[in-house]
Amino acid sequence: MSDLDNNRQQPRRFRVALSFPGEKRAFVEQVAKLLAVSFGEKRVLYDIYHDAEFARLDLDVYLPSLYRTESELIVLFLCPEYANKRWCGLECRHIRQLIGTPDAERIMFFSFGDPGNLSQLGILSGDGYIDIEGRRLAAESVAEKIRTRMGHEPLEIRNNPEINISRLDRYAPAGRHPPSPRLPLLAGRCLSVAIPAARSQRSPSPDRSDRLQAPSARI
Repeated sequence: MSDLDNNRQQPRRFRVALSFPGEKRAFVEQVAKLLAVSFGEKRVLYDIYHDAEFARLDLDVYLPSLYRTESELIVLFLCPEYANKRWCGLECRHIRQLIGTPDAERIMFFSFGDPGNLSQLGILSGDGYIDIEGRRLAAESVAEKIRTRMGHEPLEIRNNPEINISRLDRYAPAGRHPPSPRLPLLAGRCLSVAIPAARSQRSPSPDRSDRLQAPSARI
């Protein structure tokens, strides 16, 4: 049994989950397609692959929990926009519950340049990430690094030029951080689905206009 699954007897539903802001969808979609070649779309948590399932009430509760409980490896694509997106914040609220536990090894960071201050999400300056823009990595290279991580090959932080540590005072694994008690709800990447008018009578719903559209609408 792998290190990513050492605290769970039953296999998780997804081999890999992708968390990203909508501004980076074009690139992340290429990565998702490459990962789907290896694992199949059903085992990649990328919203478009599961749009029928996600066209539901209370998606803001249902979806984020899949990252924490049903994904072997959780890949976050960081950038300055990430902190300002509601759906990234909801996903990260569940993901960061793994910090400070053995399951912190299930978290992997990429960034598009300097992601800025993400401390409100529990991502601190000591956390290592692979800089996609700085290294001019293609989607194929990113997907291969994810597959390598899932193969449990050692990730040499200090000796790997493709990992940006220029802004770090020191490298420390994500597992050192204690989970924070609260995470503010942020506005951002949302799911566009038909929601019955009755929902408005139940509770206010966040804007979901840019999370996911029907495939024909995105062409």
